[in-house]
Amino acid sequence: MPAEEKKAIRDYARSLRKEISAQERTMLAASASGRLTSLPEFSKPMCVLGYVANDEELDPAPALRALKIRGCRIVYPRIGGPGALILHEIASERELEPGPFGIRQPRVASPVVARNEVEAVVVPGVAFGPGGARIGYGGGYYDRLLPDMPGAALIGYAYDEQIVGHIPVEEHDATVDVVVTPTRVLRVGSDL
Repeated sequence: MPAEEKKAIRDYARSLRKEISAQERTMLAASASGRLTSLPEFSKPMCVLGYVANDEELDPAPALRALKIRGCRIVYPRIGGPGALILHEIASERELEPGPFGIRQPRVASPVVARNEVEAVVVPGVAFGPGGARIGYGGGYYDRLLPDMPGAALIGYAYDEQIVGHIPVEEHDATVDVVVTPTRVLRVGSDL
């Protein structure tokens, strides 16, 4: 049953995201960027794992660029096989190339970064809910990755429409500590 519930939530959240116009997406990304970069988690330069947004996701690129200017190392995932992500540091977004699922990713030759070097992760998702619960696209990439990053701040990044009141959580599901949207910051235990 959880798989069916997750699919229904995933379909609902994705349908809401698709209704956001390109112009709105740009404005919302700028607003969310300001909230993300103002988090106390980013009070010092650190190693940050980001992601490249697909067409319907909230784009973290403005926030990642701002963090890089502030001295943060920016790392991106590359699909290294079924369910496996390899982390790479890049000097510029120009070093990203087309990858699976139509998402740009680092080249194989880009420097590899160990998971224990990452201090904060900007986590994509289709929906976020109470207790930091998260629904992704169903491939389990982040559910496998995030448990290997103890001590890293796990920060969900989403449109307000992607915050839902209930998400079924299974034993293998990874959760986040905080969720940033264009209008608010939701912390597990107080807001989520």
